[in-house]
Amino acid sequence: MSSQHVKITYTNCFVAFLDILGFKELVLSKNKEKKRKLEKYFSTIKEITEDLELKKYEQNLKSITISDSIILSVPFGKNVNQSLSQLRHLCVAVGKIQYRLALDDIWLRGAISCGDAFFENNQVVGPAYTKAFLLEETSKYPRVILDPEIIEKLEIETAKNLIDYVNESYNGGLKFSSWLPDKILFEWNDDAIVNKRIKRDTAFFIDYLLPCSYDVNHLDKIIFNIRNSIYQKAEVYSKFRWVADYLTACLEQTNSPLNVNISLQYDWLKDL
Repeated sequence: MSSQHVKITYTNCFVAFLDILGFKELVLSKNKEKKRKLEKYFSTIKEITEDLELKKYEQNLKSITISDSIILSVPFGKNVNQSLSQLRHLCVAVGKIQYRLALDDIWLRGAISCGDAFFENNQVVGPAYTKAFLLEETSKYPRVILDPEIIEKLEIETAKNLIDYVNESYNGGLKFSSWLPDKILFEWNDDAIVNKRIKRDTAFFIDYLLPCSYDVNHLDKIIFNIRNSIYQKAEVYSKFRWVADYLTACLEQTNSPLNVNISLQYDWLKDL
């Protein structure tokens, strides 16, 4: 019996490749807590991706989970505005996954790229996927970066323009019921750079910890998870030092109601 021939037809897509940090250790460990964390990872990813795929505005979102890798894809729109909308939906989906997993002390690194891809029947292939896969390795820290090529692909002039378009800054910010903050891409500004919280070594990354600026219980949990992870191994210190600096910059920039005593209450993040 001959196998059915699969015809590969490429379409223009945005593709996100996400990778779980420390996944091998979770798999190999006999520690019950790490086993529970592994089980939590799979159940959380299943829950989030099924929820996203059911939402009307994200009905074109496709996802594959293979071991420690999560691959998401949305097609380009018929014009630049529709493509920006699709990219925005993908960024929100990625941010939701990052945030939910960070609350469980599971940290992601990844990248979003664009171009031709074939994404059907739990199979993915094409230049967009390959670029996202290779770019993920350059991300360095627990964050998801965007390929600068997206600027040229969407015929947008600067990185700031793309950030403003995706964040809908011109319309007062995002209005997603599934994403509380009014932005999804981190907005670089002089304060973050002058204070040297985080180095501007990439044009874009998902502002995934921003929601905890509006929820003190989530904020405490995220800080606890950073403290729990940062000293486990020498080679992970720089990664979680970056997360602590990013969260500090995030708290300093937001207009969250938690900001009243934020500098006094969480200043020790800088001392980790």
